[in-house]
Amino acid sequence: AEMTWELQEKEVTYSLISRAKEMLSDLPDEIHYLAMKCYNMAVHHHSHKEVLESIRWLEESYQIYSKDPLKDHKKQSRTLRLLSNQYMTVKAYDKASSCAVMA
Repeated sequence: AEMTWELQEKEVTYSLISRAKEMLSDLPDEIHYLAMKCYNMAVHHHSHKEVLESIRWLEESYQIYSKDPLKDHKKQSRTLRLLSNQYMTVKAYDKASSCAVMA
Protein backbone atom coordinates (compact mmCIF):
# COMPACT_ATOMS: atom_id res chain seq x y z
CA ALA A 1 0.00 0.00 0.00
CA GLU A 2 2.83 2.38 0.82
CA MET A 3 4.43 1.86 -2.58
CA THR A 4 1.18 2.44 -4.48
CA TRP A 5 0.55 5.55 -2.39
CA GLU A 6 4.03 6.86 -3.25
CA LEU A 7 3.23 6.21 -6.91
CA GLN A 8 -0.04 8.15 -6.46
CA GLU A 9 -2.19 5.17 -7.37
CA LYS A 10 -5.03 6.15 -5.06
CA GLU A 11 -7.59 3.49 -5.91
CA VAL A 12 -5.04 0.69 -5.63
CA THR A 13 -3.92 2.08 -2.28
CA TYR A 14 -7.51 2.22 -1.00
CA SER A 15 -8.05 -1.34 -2.16
CA LEU A 16 -4.92 -2.59 -0.40
CA ILE A 17 -5.76 -0.76 2.82
CA SER A 18 -9.26 -2.22 2.67
CA ARG A 19 -7.78 -5.70 2.29
CA ALA A 20 -5.41 -5.05 5.19
CA LYS A 21 -8.37 -3.96 7.36
CA GLU A 22 -10.07 -7.28 6.61
CA MET A 23 -6.97 -9.13 7.83
CA LEU A 24 -6.76 -7.24 11.14
CA SER A 25 -8.86 -9.80 12.98
CA ASP A 26 -6.09 -12.33 12.29
CA LEU A 27 -3.31 -9.81 13.04
CA PRO A 28 -4.54 -7.60 15.90
CA ASP A 29 -1.01 -6.42 16.69
CA GLU A 30 -1.00 -4.56 13.36
CA ILE A 31 -4.01 -2.35 14.14
CA HIS A 32 -1.88 0.49 15.46
CA TYR A 33 0.56 0.31 12.54
CA LEU A 34 -2.17 0.42 9.89
CA ALA A 35 -4.05 3.23 11.64
CA MET A 36 -0.84 5.23 11.88
CA LYS A 37 -0.11 4.73 8.17
CA CYS A 38 -3.56 6.06 7.30
CA TYR A 39 -3.06 9.00 9.66
CA ASN A 40 0.30 9.80 8.08
CA MET A 41 -1.24 9.75 4.60
CA ALA A 42 -3.93 12.12 5.86
CA VAL A 43 -1.34 14.51 7.26
CA HIS A 44 0.51 14.46 3.95
CA HIS A 45 -2.67 15.39 2.07
CA HIS A 46 -3.50 18.02 4.69
CA SER A 47 -0.11 19.66 4.19
CA HIS A 48 -0.76 19.76 0.44
CA LYS A 49 -4.22 21.30 0.92
CA GLU A 50 -5.96 18.15 -0.39
CA VAL A 51 -8.78 18.29 2.12
CA LEU A 52 -11.06 15.57 0.77
CA GLU A 53 -8.21 13.07 0.53
CA SER A 54 -7.14 13.99 4.04
CA ILE A 55 -10.67 13.43 5.32
CA ARG A 56 -10.84 10.03 3.68
CA TRP A 57 -7.59 8.87 5.30
CA LEU A 58 -8.49 10.33 8.69
CA GLU A 59 -11.81 8.48 8.62
CA GLU A 60 -9.94 5.27 7.79
CA SER A 61 -7.48 5.85 10.60
CA TYR A 62 -10.24 6.52 13.11
CA GLN A 63 -12.17 3.41 12.05
CA ILE A 64 -9.08 1.25 12.39
CA TYR A 65 -8.13 2.72 15.80
CA SER A 66 -11.68 2.02 16.97
CA LYS A 67 -11.07 -1.72 16.49
CA ASP A 68 -8.16 -1.73 18.93
CA PRO A 69 -9.24 -2.84 22.41
CA LEU A 70 -6.06 -1.26 23.81
CA LYS A 71 -6.39 1.93 21.77
CA ASP A 72 -4.31 4.95 22.57
CA HIS A 73 -6.95 7.58 23.35
CA LYS A 74 -4.48 10.42 22.82
CA LYS A 75 -3.79 9.31 19.27
CA GLN A 76 -7.46 8.76 18.59
CA SER A 77 -8.23 12.25 19.91
CA ARG A 78 -5.50 13.71 17.72
CA THR A 79 -7.07 12.04 14.69
CA LEU A 80 -10.51 13.35 15.63
CA ARG A 81 -9.25 16.90 16.14
CA LEU A 82 -7.61 17.01 12.72
CA LEU A 83 -10.68 15.40 11.16
CA SER A 84 -12.88 18.04 12.81
CA ASN A 85 -10.63 20.75 11.40
CA GLN A 86 -10.85 19.25 7.93
CA TYR A 87 -14.64 19.00 8.14
CA MET A 88 -14.76 22.68 9.08
CA THR A 89 -12.75 23.47 5.94
CA VAL A 90 -15.42 21.86 3.75
CA LYS A 91 -18.22 23.38 5.84
CA ALA A 92 -19.44 20.03 7.18
CA TYR A 93 -20.19 21.64 10.53
CA ASP A 94 -22.30 18.83 12.02
CA LYS A 95 -19.55 16.28 11.37
CA ALA A 96 -16.93 18.71 12.68
CA SER A 97 -18.89 19.24 15.87
CA SER A 98 -19.39 15.50 16.34
CA CYS A 99 -15.66 14.84 15.99
CA ALA A 100 -14.80 17.65 18.38
CA VAL A 101 -17.16 16.26 21.02
CA MET A 102 -15.72 12.74 20.64
CA ALA A 103 -12.15 14.07 20.87
